[in-house]
Amino acid sequence: MGLRRTIVRDLDGVLHYIPNAEITVASNFSQEDSRINFNVTVSYTEDVDRVIEVIDQVGRELADDPQWRRVLRGPPRAEGVDAISDSGIEIKIVGGTEPMRQLEVSGELRKRLLRAFAREGIRIPISGPSEGRPPSP
Repeated sequence: MGLRRTIVRDLDGVLHYIPNAEITVASNFSQEDSRINFNVTVSYTEDVDRVIEVIDQVGRELADDPQWRRVLRGPPRAEGVDAISDSGIEIKIVGGTEPMRQLEVSGELRKRLLRAFAREGIRIPISGPSEGRPPSP
């Protein structure tokens, strides 16, 4: 940050030069708590309540893991159905983390969810919009 402009590098490595006079909002991801906030999509054929139970169980297991316990502000949990999309049912997952740890926690939670879904036989859409959707009448 300089007197005349702010330079921000995005996740793709692109530098963005923003004149300070144009900045109207500033966000701080490194102060106090951070949050994980993402959706997982499951097939239309899945029992949503069962999927939410599995997600919540995985969140509790992550929060109980000594490696992750100190990073989390409680177990990540399913908020419920966030959307019904072309490819399936989207379930919102949220949770609190230490500052700047949300990407790390989200990645670990996604990895554990993939294993749990495979173990429980929960299908996720993998091909395209028609995969997992109920047949048309």
